[in-house]
Amino acid sequence: MVVATRWWPWRSFLPLAPFPKLTSETNLLNIMKHILLILTALAFVSCAEKKDQLNIFIWSEYLDPKVVSDFEKQFDCEFVIDHYEEPESMMAKLFAGGDAAYDLVVADHRTITALSNRNLLTEIRQEAIPNLKHIDSRFRDSDFNPDFKYGVPYHWGSTGLFIRKESGKDIDESLGLFFDPDKQPGQFLLMDDMRATMGFALMYLGYDVNTIDPQALAKAAELLIETKERSLGFETSILAKNRVLAKEASLSSTYSDHGAKGMNADAETVYFIPREGGLIWVDIWCIPARAPHQELAEKFLNFLNDPEINGQNTTYTQAATPNNAAREYLDSSVLENPAIYPPDDVLDRLQYDVDIGDSAKLYDELWTKIKSK
Repeated sequence: MVVATRWWPWRSFLPLAPFPKLTSETNLLNIMKHILLILTALAFVSCAEKKDQLNIFIWSEYLDPKVVSDFEKQFDCEFVIDHYEEPESMMAKLFAGGDAAYDLVVADHRTITALSNRNLLTEIRQEAIPNLKHIDSRFRDSDFNPDFKYGVPYHWGSTGLFIRKESGKDIDESLGLFFDPDKQPGQFLLMDDMRATMGFALMYLGYDVNTIDPQALAKAAELLIETKERSLGFETSILAKNRVLAKEASLSSTYSDHGAKGMNADAETVYFIPREGGLIWVDIWCIPARAPHQELAEKFLNFLNDPEINGQNTTYTQAATPNNAAREYLDSSVLENPAIYPPDDVLDRLQYDVDIGDSAKLYDELWTKIKSK
């Protein structure tokens, strides 16, 4: 805990001599000098006051530092950025009072529902963010955030597999690379994301990714426990990608933006959606209910959705943008990358994992069992 103590910088600016007595002999000029010294000291204190802060809670490697510094300069403020690596930890922090600590939080299409249901988000004042006009109408009409009620769409993408190619061998683009010991390509990692990893097990077994059937979930848990025994364990998406790049593992599940960055870093790796299916996600900027700097947060959301700035940020994140006007500023290497903008036949294989309310407790119990075995 940091304990703040008060100090008074103006004391060092005040004259050491006592203020002159107001007598008939007092020199008016000396009085004016003393007053000027006091005013200068007060001006110094005012200038030394802390800048406005924009407090953000976001995934790692998910915001261009150049965009941050440009906004800080233009609006004379500073960012304080906290990172999380999986959505459950983000929600837990907001449930515990974080809605009063942050000005902006990046939630996904599933967690925004859980947060809004608990009254932890403030409704978006669209008139304060005119650049919302550039967002694709598909994202305005979504079930999880109708008419941008609780958030501004940020990026969208998929969850799939990231693998190191083997010379002379075709990749069997199947979840069997994880779940079938005979197809295992080498050492592999499971992603430390409950719904994504449970979702892949459910898909492989032929179940819906949002099932709440206890028997189906128990079978998926059994499959994951067996699979975990053959694996290198669990890692966050970024660390899993990095370990494949470092040749510590041959395969991991990961988010598409991390997979795209991995492919850029090493041409011997590839990201793909397995034939059994994958997950589609939409990340959304939300303003918590008790955000201390709501107006500054709105200014940043408008700034970020300027088409040129949004294009710059999208090039950094390597995730698809819902900002149509920003596409003009994207290089063909981004627009034509199927890991970022998948073709229609791949999009058809993607499913949303949705908020399942109280049934999430069963997932939580099984996930704890899987990770503890």
